Amino acid sequence: MTRTKLLLSWLFSTGLVAITAAQSWQSFELFESAGGGVIQITGFLAFPVIGTLISLQVVIMLLSLLVKPIVTRILAAATFPLMIWSFFSVLLTSEIQVRETLASVLAAQTGVVEDLSTSEFLVSSSVVVFTSLFLISVALNAFVLTSVALIPIKHQKPKAAKSKREPEDLWSSQN
Repeated sequence: MTRTKLLLSWLFSTGLVAITAAQSWQSFELFESAGGGVIQITGFLAFPVIGTLISLQVVIMLLSLLVKPIVTRILAAATFPLMIWSFFSVLLTSEIQVRETLASVLAAQTGVVEDLSTSEFLVSSSVVVFTSLFLISVALNAFVLTSVALIPIKHQKPKAAKSKREPEDLWSSQN
């Protein structure tokens, strides 16, 4: 795989992670006494480390333009366990993290710290599919990181320009 294709696929998979993390993972409707409206909890809000991992990958991608391919491979291999940790962290604790984030946002908005199960401020809540899409995009990103770490990069050699030189005529050069 060429360096350009590898970087583009890495950028694409990191972009998918960022897009799915920025979407609303769960939304909560509040009573008017709590200020009303809807609070939407995104992946970045519930798991702040996601933004850090995305930024780390972008820095590694930019750094890969300046360093030897072996350095890029080592950095991608080092980032892989962090993305796997992120995957399992979201998979196992997303519901709890979303609820805790809502509690902190609600406490900041109303000034009242209370348990969400007995909250008198909540009207309803709805779950969105972006948590699942985030997990799929993290799995894709981990696969791309593995590819970057394990597949050697083919160097593109510039094509030599073909010249249309006529063969030399030895008899005419003898004059």
